Amino acid sequence: MPFGFTGAPATFTYVTAEKLGDLLPKLEIKLLVNDGGMAGDEFNDMMNHTHQFFARVCETSLSLSAKKSEFFMTSIIFAGARVGPGGVQLDNTKLTPVVDWREPPDLLNLSRFLGLTGYFHNLVKGYAKTAQPLTDLIHSAAIPRNTGKAVYLAALQKIKLANVWGPTQKAAFLSLKKALTLEPMLKVPHFDGTPFIITSDGCQDAFSAL
Repeated sequence: MPFGFTGAPATFTYVTAEKLGDLLPKLEIKLLVNDGGMAGDEFNDMMNHTHQFFARVCETSLSLSAKKSEFFMTSIIFAGARVGPGGVQLDNTKLTPVVDWREPPDLLNLSRFLGLTGYFHNLVKGYAKTAQPLTDLIHSAAIPRNTGKAVYLAALQKIKLANVWGPTQKAAFLSLKKALTLEPMLKVPHFDGTPFIITSDGCQDAFSAL
C-alpha cells in the first residue's frame, strides 16, 4: 500500500490485523504498522510457526519484502530497539544524537530533544518526572494555539532559553541523556507463578484508582 495519503498507516494496520489477528498470540507474532517479527526457543516449533505464517500470507494475498526479511537471528532491531536473549535494549545507533545534543538554545530545539528522548520513555524509569522541568518550559510559554504548524514552530524558535535555563533544567537535561546511555533492559515476565513488579509512568493514577 502506498503511504502517500492520509489514513494509509491506519488502513494498513487494520488489514494486517484482520488477516493475521488470530495468529498473533498463537505464533507469538509482534506487529508494528508495517514491521513484524516472531521469536521462539525451539527451532522446530519456529519452523512450524513460520510455515503457518507464510501459508496465511499466501491465502490472504498479502505480500512480504524479501530484501527486508531476516531469518535465524539471535538478536535484531525491531521497533527502534534491539531485541534478543538478554531482553529489550536501546539501538546504539540512535544514541549518538542524544550524546552529542548540546543544551537547547530555544524552545524548538528543546521540543525536538524531548521528542527524541520521549520515544524511549518506556525504557526510562520515571521519565515524565525527570523531564518535567523541561516540559514545564514549553507548557508555560506564550505560544499561539490553533495555528498552522509553520507558525507554531516559528514561535517556538523565537523563544530563547537563556533567561530561564538554570541548574534544575540542566540537571534534567543531563539526567535524560544519562538514562538513555546506560543501556536499560526490559525482560518479559514469566507467568508461571514467579513474582514480578509492574512499574508505570503516565498511567500511575489509573492503576492507583483500580
